[in-house]
Amino acid sequence: MIIYRLTNKEFASDISGEGSKLYGGRWNNIGTAAVYISEFISLCILELLVRASKITSPEGYMLLSIQIPEAAVIEIETKKLKPGWENNVEYSQWIGDQFLKNNKSLVLKVPSAIVPQEHNFILNPLHKDFKKVKIISSELLHLDKRLLMQ
Repeated sequence: MIIYRLTNKEFASDISGEGSKLYGGRWNNIGTAAVYISEFISLCILELLVRASKITSPEGYMLLSIQIPEAAVIEIETKKLKPGWENNVEYSQWIGDQFLKNNKSLVLKVPSAIVPQEHNFILNPLHKDFKKVKIISSELLHLDKRLLMQ
């Protein structure tokens, strides 16, 4: 299965989860490593735009295509989440932290809070099968300047 990650050039080869460990994310608290990836390139861009208010240049982002073993994916369906989950970061962080700390699976498929019909994937960099995760390509992504107009 091929999924995508959009990141700053300087971190393009880093899929260690250290960034999310330092700063936390929607599905993990500070102190817990996770790697965030999306099923579509367009979802990567949307996720970047909603969280990065300081994008001043359309240059400088790398798009990674990452291969993961499909059999390693477990999914949380939207209907199994409590109502309003997309506005309750503490709830989604609790779910993600449980997944990451239990260390039973490599990949958690979760709905996007922006577009719940689409999905993000949370990779557990501490899982024994993380070595099966492969960056298969890396390319400079040129964002359309209209996306940056405010």
